[in-house]
Order: sequence, then structure tokens, then C-alpha cells
Amino acid sequence: MICKCCLHVQAEEWFREGSKLLLTIARKSTTVKLPEEATQLLNEVEIFLKPGETRQDERIREISMLAVELYGKQTYCMQTKPYIN
Repeated sequence: MICKCCLHVQAEEWFREGSKLLLTIARKSTTVKLPEEATQLLNEVEIFLKPGETRQDERIREISMLAVELYGKQTYCMQTKPYIN
């Protein structure tokens, strides 16, 4: 289980790390000359995403459930719809 008090901090940190990685990949991509170099950049993105994406989805689900607990389903669903059915 994820620490509820840290969810937003962890989600924001993962987003920041991903943004930094994308900037690095974009910079490196301008010098790519061989298919192998492009594949290496793609691998860097996949290495970041594979373990982190599942954890980020879990954090977002948990934040969504907390929002429903705090504000009620109707109020929450009016503001965002992607995670609550």
C-alpha cells in the first residue's frame, strides 16, 4: 500500500523525472545517425516507463478514491471522469 500522505508528491516526482528524461531523449535524438542509436533511446524510455507506469497508475487510482471519500462521487465526477465509473 502507498503512503496516502505522499501520493501527490510521488506522482509529481515521477512526472518531473519523466519530463527530464523526455528532454534528454529529445536532445540526444538530434544526434542519432544509426538505427541502433534510436533503439537505445527507445530502450531508455521503456526502462523508465515499465516499472513506473504501474506505480503511477496505482497512485492516481488511490488519489481518485481519496477524492471520492473527501468530496463525494457526484462532486468528484463533475470535475474529472477518467478513473471513477
